[in-house]
Amino acid sequence: MNKHASTFMNIMMDFTSGASGAGGQWTLSCGDLSRLAGCRARLVWRYAGEEAWRDEYLPLPHIAGSLMKFSLRVSAAELVIQGRKLAHGGWKLGGRLTNTSDRSIELARFHYLDGRMESYEDVTLLRLIPKQDQTECWVRMGREEPPIRTVQGHPEYWWNRSSAESLLPDPIYDEPNWSCGMDCGVFLRALAGPAWIIGATDPGIAFGEIGLRTAGADAGHFYVGQLLDNILLDPGETRELERMHILAGDWLQGLRHWAKVCAKSLGSPSRPRPLTGFCSWYRNFAQFTTTDIDQAIEQFAQLPIPPGGRMIQIDDGFQRIPGDWQPNARYPAQWWAQLPRRIAASGSIPALWLAPMTVQDSHPIVAEHPQWFARLPDGRYAITQMSWGWCNDPNWKFAQAGGHLSYNLDPDHPGAQAFIRSFLQDAVAAGWRAFKMDFNAYCFNARMTFDRRKTTFQTLRDQYRLFRETIGSDCLLNACGGNPWRFTVGLVDSARIAPDMVGNWNTIRQLLPTVLLRMAATNGIWWSADPDVFYMRGKSTTITGSYFDPVTLSTSAEEQTMLLTAIGMMGGMLYTSDLPSEWTEQARQQVLAFWSDRQPQPATNPRLVMDENTFQVRACRTDAVAGKSSVVRCALFNWSDQTTEVSVSLAELGLDETGPWSLQHTDSPVALVDGTLICTQPAHSVRTALLERQ
Repeated sequence: MNKHASTFMNIMMDFTSGASGAGGQWTLSCGDLSRLAGCRARLVWRYAGEEAWRDEYLPLPHIAGSLMKFSLRVSAAELVIQGRKLAHGGWKLGGRLTNTSDRSIELARFHYLDGRMESYEDVTLLRLIPKQDQTECWVRMGREEPPIRTVQGHPEYWWNRSSAESLLPDPIYDEPNWSCGMDCGVFLRALAGPAWIIGATDPGIAFGEIGLRTAGADAGHFYVGQLLDNILLDPGETRELERMHILAGDWLQGLRHWAKVCAKSLGSPSRPRPLTGFCSWYRNFAQFTTTDIDQAIEQFAQLPIPPGGRMIQIDDGFQRIPGDWQPNARYPAQWWAQLPRRIAASGSIPALWLAPMTVQDSHPIVAEHPQWFARLPDGRYAITQMSWGWCNDPNWKFAQAGGHLSYNLDPDHPGAQAFIRSFLQDAVAAGWRAFKMDFNAYCFNARMTFDRRKTTFQTLRDQYRLFRETIGSDCLLNACGGNPWRFTVGLVDSARIAPDMVGNWNTIRQLLPTVLLRMAATNGIWWSADPDVFYMRGKSTTITGSYFDPVTLSTSAEEQTMLLTAIGMMGGMLYTSDLPSEWTEQARQQVLAFWSDRQPQPATNPRLVMDENTFQVRACRTDAVAGKSSVVRCALFNWSDQTTEVSVSLAELGLDETGPWSLQHTDSPVALVDGTLICTQPAHSVRTALLERQ
């Protein structure tokens, strides 16, 4: 195996005394990794009612052995920090914070470690969930970025609130050139070498955050901390801190280890099973027809039912308006009432898309219960989203001005909770057995909160707890948040891990590497990963819908096969907006290679081989049979625009010490030459091969 893949490395903590000898700094070192030096703790707080934050760095004490417990003090609080060295060489940090003053205090953030990375010039930061954007995971040193608080929103898109309005003043977010990862981060020099892997794990009460200053005079400054979101702490009150794991070794093995610790702590099932099936959205967006659904019910009934089940999902477009989740006039009431039963009778799971936190401004509760909605301190709505203008005007076009706005409910308000519980109970009673919850991962720390003692993480987690408790354990729950959010772990069966996979090559090239990375790190550990749909219907098929401009599916057969193969190999949710009758016989066989009564199943022992310059996935491998590492499936990717010879060594795939290996006899054009898989491939393609250990 790869020398970094099976074990983690021993982390040393060195102590440097301060001038007085009473306190000092830590340096974390491990092998040839860039040292994390000059580390102190950091607390950002203020007395309730103050305008400016108090930003205090706290010296750390000398430690010895594998256990530590010590106190840090500021004028109004005491922090008790505990640490334990883990058996594999990593460290686990945790603690609690107590208000020791006679006044209430507000907390912005706490950093266990705040220091400087030595020899940082060639370091890359990997962020599973980027703070600044939704898609870019890899950040190199030297990149300049504006302050996070100044990043503008998208007035014409899903929301129109800029970061400057939605985030509190903050010593990190107000400074330029900070790249931050939510809940976890990886510092590395080379993709094939060891890395620092750092992540928040439990008890599930605050977002972890790992940051790196990528440019400017302060380049190389890093921190390992958590967001406390202006929560209020009364005199004598104690707040538990989110625990953090610090590992050193192979970055993908480290991410999977971190994910497993989170799953164990937060209650995730041991092996979630992915669904297959149909989604109405990419037929014709919000204007699917009864014929679309009737044909889907009939045609998908002829396909196998995998271990996780087969679904027919009704997506956005059926509702009267957001907040009124009864069918609109396009769908006959009797047809709609019978729909869940008909889907279930065909052997599929009746699945329904909902945006449960979203209410259009024309809904009566907006005027009758304005206190139910999330607000900014100046009273404006905290989240104003895309106007579902088609609900009120059939001639409305997407992004046009003058449409109706929609606002998000405050998840902590009892009135909002009762409203959500009511229509979810109605949906379950009507026969729906799977729910995809969309437009609900927004919770800004500049909002006025109903409960001042809850972080945004707690609010979002309680929101999903409300969903789960209302629909019950027998129904399936999909968190459509666009990221692998830790606050959903243990509460959902599946989670959408990236933006919409629209059927064109640019989208696939942009999103698929991120999808593969996030699936490799979390799929089958936290839940079943939802990468969005695959497409196998003919090129130039048009997705219509009167309020969107028509979208032509421009993907070639090779590009469609790449998307299907990547999802299928990693064992994520495998669903489509195609009808099986639209597939050629070859396309049908390609789908059935991953869709049977035995699969999809989450990939076992996945490994990615990535290009050091572009971070594209050159190849990946998984065990071909769960629990049997003697046969592995390998995929080689050609992302270029021309025919190219693609190669990957068995050593890069982590197979260098477990051979000898040979290719199984298949129709694959992949060859094995001197320990290297080689294939000449057309543009935008994937080729797979099975390797068997002799």
